[in-house]
Amino acid sequence: MKKLFILTVFACVFTFANAQKNMVVSAFSYTNNGQLDKALTAIEKASVHPDTKDWAKTWYYMGNVYYSIHMSTDEKYKNLDTNALQKAYDCYQKAIELDPKKEYYEQLMTVLYFCGQQFYNKGVELYNEFKYEEAMNSFDKTASINGIFDLSDSLATYNAALCAELSNKPAQAKEYYLKLIKINYHQPIIYSSLSSIYRNDKDTTKALEIIKKGRKIFPSNTDLIIAETNLYLASGKTQQAKDLLEILIQKDPTNQALYYAIGTNYDLIYNDTTVALIDRLSAFTEAEKNYKKAIELKKDYFDATYNLGALFYNEGVRIFQEADKLTDMKKYGELQKQFEMMWDQAIPYLESALLLNDTDYNTLISLKQLYSRKNDLDKLKIINDKLSSIKK
Repeated sequence: MKKLFILTVFACVFTFANAQKNMVVSAFSYTNNGQLDKALTAIEKASVHPDTKDWAKTWYYMGNVYYSIHMSTDEKYKNLDTNALQKAYDCYQKAIELDPKKEYYEQLMTVLYFCGQQFYNKGVELYNEFKYEEAMNSFDKTASINGIFDLSDSLATYNAALCAELSNKPAQAKEYYLKLIKINYHQPIIYSSLSSIYRNDKDTTKALEIIKKGRKIFPSNTDLIIAETNLYLASGKTQQAKDLLEILIQKDPTNQALYYAIGTNYDLIYNDTTVALIDRLSAFTEAEKNYKKAIELKKDYFDATYNLGALFYNEGVRIFQEADKLTDMKKYGELQKQFEMMWDQAIPYLESALLLNDTDYNTLISLKQLYSRKNDLDKLKIINDKLSSIKK
């Protein structure tokens, strides 16, 4: 009786173990038949049973179940798992670990490649939903998977870099851009973007090094020339900046946006109170000249018109603040003529800007302050009425 009992138990264990192995086969059949809910139930049981949890086949089939869920257009199955693509990828990786003899190697490489394509599509979808960090991770996954096949996926890497910047992760964006430079991704924007990250990190030496590297490859690229110009302007190297600006002007002498960009760069220097006053005033003159040229080329250029008015207004305020510290009335009178002259020059440009955009808040506020200083009550009332209507 004892021997019979042992044999009976052994037969039961064998039958149960065999049933678990059948679960793997059932999952395969259910997947092929499109019964993904049953396939998932079967393969999940097999994935935790001692007799089948270490099978490469189990995880390969489980990956197929999740991949099919991800690809399904039937909401019933699509909703079985919202993270099915990632789980499919993880299952395939697990299968590779458990397959030292590479019995399923070719099949696994094929499905991994398909996963990479799907991660890219998911990245695009997430990007369009403004979920930039999640999109970055999806694009990164595509690039990593393609790396398995010795494919340098520059587009996925670039998209990951862009999403890293948009999700305020400059360190990760930097890594992606450096990868792109290493694999010779032939786009000038990666150099200007990477340089900008270094510049924000206050590493102007590295920022300039990257720009110069880009300009060796793209010597005539306007964006890179502007980026290099900005670096020279920011570090007070005005002569180098002017030399580059001359190149830009020669390349495109009728481009109003170019003159506007140059004007704003000088405007930034003018507004930087850490810069010596003589250099600020020199920048003021250059900003004025370039804003006027932009307006000459495009009469209805709102941004250039507003900025020029604001430039005169701010210089008037600077002189006024200087005069306000004086006790010598004669000197005060001399400075008063200067700040009032600046404000008089600001008004027509700001009024022109208002004609181009009569709801711009900054223009209205600037005119309100100027009309108040000039004691022009009629115009002040008009501006206050406009501001009230905007707030309503």
